[in-house]
Amino acid sequence: MNIKNEFDILNNCPICNSNKLQILLKTNTMHPSSDILIDLIECNNCQHWFINPMPQQTILNEFYSTQSEYVVPRGYVGTQDTNEEHSYLKIIFDKISNGNKYIELGVGSGHLFNQVKLRNSQGITVGIEPAPWHEDSNIFKSIDEVTSNDFDFATSFDVLEHLKSPLLMTSKLSSLLKSGGTLMLSFPNKDSLIAKAQQKKWSMFSPFGHLHYFSYKSVQIMLNKSGLDLIAIRRMRPGNMTTMQSIKIALKSKNFIKFFIRITLLGKDQWFVEARKK
Repeated sequence: MNIKNEFDILNNCPICNSNKLQILLKTNTMHPSSDILIDLIECNNCQHWFINPMPQQTILNEFYSTQSEYVVPRGYVGTQDTNEEHSYLKIIFDKISNGNKYIELGVGSGHLFNQVKLRNSQGITVGIEPAPWHEDSNIFKSIDEVTSNDFDFATSFDVLEHLKSPLLMTSKLSSLLKSGGTLMLSFPNKDSLIAKAQQKKWSMFSPFGHLHYFSYKSVQIMLNKSGLDLIAIRRMRPGNMTTMQSIKIALKSKNFIKFFIRITLLGKDQWFVEARKK
């Protein structure tokens, strides 16, 4: 397959639809053997970053289902979080009640999904995961297979940056929520100091693994277009890592100073977002 035919040239921002775009840099994809070059684009209206040309969602789905090196490092087998205190569990458990309807987009290896399913034993727990990393009768390959529209909670942690259209997916998640239902999201924060300073050297920059990098303004626009009100937004480290957790990991690192500066001091390069269905 000639994957170069599986791309779309974007002339407008995929979040706000502005045509006021600028090229920040040109670079290779994360695939070690690929000769494909892409541009990192910034929207001058909402400050959203995205790559151009953009892979079509069909080829992205194929990349993930086959675990292609275009989207995951060689040997990747899904998220490997075996810590019982999963980084997002406390956030979810503070909100969810046993008996709620909960849906998770991007189940990965299933650790978070399984923990919520145990806690929500009297409710309904549904997952969406196209890749073959976890099997469960309540996990669907596509969000389009889910027909209910009365979920109390929806989560999508570290997923939207992987999709061609995060706005479309956020709108679909919103459509599954009942009025007043809660959506929780996380994704790369391009407003962070390390993102602006490092750009293509930033650890989050890995096309085609990551396609989008969100500004505070682009988050607001995406939620509003999806029929959601922003309840809370905060900067966080990858995986919602605490300061103490980052220090403990830095102490075990071979390069303590580099890790301490990158993760402990400057590591809040993710957004955590909580929104409510209007």
